[in-house]
Amino acid sequence: MGALKWLIFLVFLNTYSQAAAQSDIKVSVFSATSKTVILRWTSYSGAVTYKISAAPLSSPSSPVSFVMFGPNTVMGSISSLSRDIEYIFTVQALDGTQTVLSFASTQTLTAPDIMDPIKTVKPKDSRTFMVEFNPKTGATSYIIRVENTNGFFREDTVSSSPAEIRNLDPYTEYRLSIMAVNNAGRSQPSSPVAAKTVLPPPQISTSSPSNDSIIVTWPPVAHAVQYTVSIYKFDSNAKEKYNTTNTNLTFPGLDAGCLYAIQSSAWDPEGRDGEGSLYVNQTTRPATPSSVSVSVVMSGTLAGLSVSWELNKEVHGTIEYHVTSDQNLNCNSTSNSCILSPVGCGEIHTIHTTASNKAGPSQPSSPVLFITCE
Repeated sequence: MGALKWLIFLVFLNTYSQAAAQSDIKVSVFSATSKTVILRWTSYSGAVTYKISAAPLSSPSSPVSFVMFGPNTVMGSISSLSRDIEYIFTVQALDGTQTVLSFASTQTLTAPDIMDPIKTVKPKDSRTFMVEFNPKTGATSYIIRVENTNGFFREDTVSSSPAEIRNLDPYTEYRLSIMAVNNAGRSQPSSPVAAKTVLPPPQISTSSPSNDSIIVTWPPVAHAVQYTVSIYKFDSNAKEKYNTTNTNLTFPGLDAGCLYAIQSSAWDPEGRDGEGSLYVNQTTRPATPSSVSVSVVMSGTLAGLSVSWELNKEVHGTIEYHVTSDQNLNCNSTSNSCILSPVGCGEIHTIHTTASNKAGPSQPSSPVLFITCE
């Protein structure tokens, strides 16, 4: 009998020593949504089942949900929770008699509820959307998911509405959904909405072939069915627009030597005006010099021909004037006169004056015939 007591005592002592040497169960949050939290825990020797219960942190003794798992499970989910609520979760390791061998608790906030679909998506330019949505109470930020059928997938974090979604491809259709985020995680994506970026801007080039016209050209824009070209004169409120299906356009009837700003955009088959190009500045060529007069001037014993003309004060930028004589003389000026020299008596000079700016030269003035002293 005494030996039996000692045997029972030794078995009890061994069991107690093993239990004492075993660490307590540990639990952590793996992920959380608005209705479900996934937990993981360490295994506990002797446990037959693990019981997970969830209670609001405000009422920790009133569980609202529980779930049971087998002895080989160390990760599981508990559902039927409410959105944006702080819960305390308790994992209990139970033996075959449902006695608690060990337990541990952790707490977390559930994610926000699923959001309403995005209200509006409008192209800002050919590579950017402006997105508007209804804010979610309790959300600290938002994730906008952008994807398309070509395999594109991206998630952008934004802080408020409206938000810009950048670096997209021109004239491409996308699906956009939104998720609310708090400290626990993100909500499920909203129902997606479809939107399409607009056409990119034409790459325009300009030139002035005469003092009253500007030519605009550009390479074709894929999918474009029409182009709009706008022009306005600096220091003027007048702005003109022209539509064309060609890839070039000539603006006639402009003012000589004046600065114009030009912009263009392309229209898609859906009837949407695309992204406008950057403004390109173009000056028309200067007017032909007028009222050209010639006289003889002396510099000591050296004779010369002073050529003068009328200045046009309503021009943009610097105008350079070039005067030539068929006697192989020339001079340049940025004012209203210059001197051809040297000249001798009895010479016959046919003189032309031309004005030039960045756009190019004007037409030469009418020839002036001048005969020096006989």
